[in-house]
Amino acid sequence: MNNTPLVILLPGLDGTGVLFNRLIEHFPQSLAWRCFSADAFDSEKLSEQAQYVVDELADRPCIIFAESFSGRLAYEILNNPQSRVLHVVFAASFLQRPSFLSRFATWLPLWPLYRGLLPNWLLNKILFGEYAADPMLLSLFSQALAKAPEQRIKMRLAAVATMAPAIQPFAVPCTYVRADADYLVNSAAERHIAALSSQFSLIELQGGHFIAQCQPAACAELLQTLVINYSKPI
Repeated sequence: MNNTPLVILLPGLDGTGVLFNRLIEHFPQSLAWRCFSADAFDSEKLSEQAQYVVDELADRPCIIFAESFSGRLAYEILNNPQSRVLHVVFAASFLQRPSFLSRFATWLPLWPLYRGLLPNWLLNKILFGEYAADPMLLSLFSQALAKAPEQRIKMRLAAVATMAPAIQPFAVPCTYVRADADYLVNSAAERHIAALSSQFSLIELQGGHFIAQCQPAACAELLQTLVINYSKPI
């Protein structure tokens, strides 16, 4: 049996995994990873998605990197009795509605976003925390948006708007990666996860909500450290 942990990447609202490209570029060749995009799932039910991931892992220990919206899926996986989750990294993620305004997420018109009508400075500020972010970040976001069906985004925004707080505590250690300029997820989401976790640690990085894209090297280093710390001789 391979006891070296496999890093599981769970993408955010877009579900494509494209936004992980910069993070993956910083992975050493020795680090084993797998991304579960939304296209991998036949069901929108989180419990069924979690079971699919667990079945695919075939009893291999893993470390989950859950980006934003996928925090709830990570929570379902670690609560699956068949899973062997060693650690979860919640990257600017949430297990309840992430802000007061998020309850109105279904009212958000998507056509200006999909038609490229929103100014770059606004997207940079909301997504990456600064008005003049690296142009490569917006390019990556555009690539992900082009592959994310609008209907998927609508369904997921509806899920965000109606998300009831998770209530079951968990013993699996977790690390929350806080973005210091996150305009989409408030501090209450972080405190909620901390209250559920019996082994909680916090890291704050400079950047916006898309923290794995703003700080790919730091996030990759965190994952590499966790893999090393959890690795055991075969």
